[in-house]
Amino acid sequence: MEPVNALIDAGPLVGYLDQSDQWHDFAVAVFRQVQFPAFTCEAVLSEAAYLLRGSARARAGLLEIVDVGALQVLPVFPDGRAYVRAVLSRYGERSNLADAGLLWLAESHPAATILTTDKRDFARYRLGTGRSAHLLAP
Repeated sequence: MEPVNALIDAGPLVGYLDQSDQWHDFAVAVFRQVQFPAFTCEAVLSEAAYLLRGSARARAGLLEIVDVGALQVLPVFPDGRAYVRAVLSRYGERSNLADAGLLWLAESHPAATILTTDKRDFARYRLGTGRSAHLLAP
């Protein structure tokens, strides 16, 4: 597998696909910096699709990004199951499956940067080494 440089959270995906989103300009600018393909997990796609539920066109665009290979979906389960469980337990209501999945991917690919609009939560999360993940956020 080629190196993983960017792990994409739901916020930048929604911002990129929805011109009315508050993070649209950030997402467009940051995607110009990404070495594609970028990577994510299924829980992030599910969250982004939910957030884009008001626009069939934007949701179709989300799947198109995957179809053309610009965004590749990496598995979190079954290998990351215990890690995800630990993240959800440690951070409680502040965390969710998408965040825990991205943290597992960051743990598995330590040189990768997480692109997110959720800086507050991701700045609090710690990887197994005790360090925070590399972030690119507004």
